[in-house]
Order: sequence, then structure tokens, then C-alpha cells
Amino acid sequence: MTILCIGAVFIISFSVVQQCSIHTEVLGIKEVQLAEKVGNAKTPEEQEVTLESCKNTLSELVDRLKNGREISSLLSDEIVFVYHADNRVDGSTDGQISYLPSGAIDSLFEINVANDGRGWCGEDVEPSTFEMEFDLQERLTYWSRFMARDSRMDPGVFSIWGGGESDYLVVYIKSIEGRNVIYKLEYRSEDPG
Repeated sequence: MTILCIGAVFIISFSVVQQCSIHTEVLGIKEVQLAEKVGNAKTPEEQEVTLESCKNTLSELVDRLKNGREISSLLSDEIVFVYHADNRVDGSTDGQISYLPSGAIDSLFEINVANDGRGWCGEDVEPSTFEMEFDLQERLTYWSRFMARDSRMDPGVFSIWGGGESDYLVVYIKSIEGRNVIYKLEYRSEDPG
């Protein structure tokens, strides 16, 4: 779970040793770590993923994205899809589909989004909500590169940078019954201004 607060990012991660770590980084000044015991978050059919075990899945995903091929066979049956766009004029636009059938990712689908109307270059406008059409393959046609990076905090989380430094995917991989699958996908577009 990532929560963005003005000038701070809070990341809560659960590990196999049943420890919850809260990492707080405030404007690059200092990292503070607090720990407390929590229950194990894995189900019996899920196994721990490692950076090494995810490399093949990530490599296959990048190849398919680059070449405009389907990616649904790399996904769990249903995924969490998150959309976020930050625009200097319009503000932040955010939406999430909690149970998107994997096959939908390879075609046009609709997502409910909310816009806060609080861009940083202009006057604020009233917040709004609306249905937005999203087509991943169409968005990727404007990408100039496909560069994968690991999260350094969680071995199953990766980013794939494409449209300059502004558009990227965040990919979440877990192992279910011995097979690595993507269970969450975020499309993020940050105004580089």
C-alpha cells in the first residue's frame, strides 16, 4: 500500500517473517523504520517470489509490450488495475478496477476516474468524476523505450519506463501454484513540467 502525503511517502510491506516495516522518507532527508509483529499475509497457494524468479516473467512482459502482443496470459485471472495521471493544468486523475478480467487488458475498457481539479499551473476547478476509455496498446504506441527497473524494496514489484520520464507501468508479480503471474498493474503518467 502506498500513500502519498505532501512531501512524504509511506510504504507498508509484509514479509514472510511476519514483520511489518514502515519506511518513511521525507523529501530525501532521512529514512525511519518502525517494526511490529503482524500475521502472515500469504495464502497457502502463494509462494514467496524473488527477484530472480520474476526475471523471466518481466522479460516476457517487456517483449510483448514492445511488440504489441497480448499480455493477458501473463496475468492472474483477475487483476487490480490502477490509473493515475498528474497534469499541471487539470490536476490528478485517479481510478481503480479491483477485479478486471485479465483478457480485458488487451483491449479497450472503461474505468471510472476522479479528477481533483487542482493543477499546479492555473486556477483550480471543481473536482469531477467520469468514465474514461483506456487502451493500453494505444498508449504504448507513443513510448520511446521499455526499460524495466526493480523496486529495491519488494522483489515482486517492478516499473517499466516508456514515455520519457513521465509514463510508466508498475507491475506486481506473485507466485501462485508455482507460476509467476501479474496480479496488479498500474499505468502512471506524471507531468514532467
